[in-house]
Amino acid sequence: IDRITEYNASLADELITGLQSRDAEIVSPLDPAQRTSIVAARFPARDPVVVANGLNDANVVVSQRRDLVRFSPHLYNTPDDIARALDVIDTLS
Repeated sequence: IDRITEYNASLADELITGLQSRDAEIVSPLDPAQRTSIVAARFPARDPVVVANGLNDANVVVSQRRDLVRFSPHLYNTPDDIARALDVIDTLS
């Protein structure tokens, strides 16, 4: 279980870094002691419905909650999945 937790945290770290470099506001706790692998982000100047639908249409499963997009990387995901999600975000308006 500890290895899974560490792996999930590493995926969340990659996602957070990538989202921040795309000017997303991370709403989830950033302190590793307080967070899970779930990452909620706000995309200023972007419609969260458009972002979430664009990701889901590209088979990157996320959920849209109010003005946030919620990512839930887990054991079955890979760093390539995170990179792909970020690439899809780059294509969305």
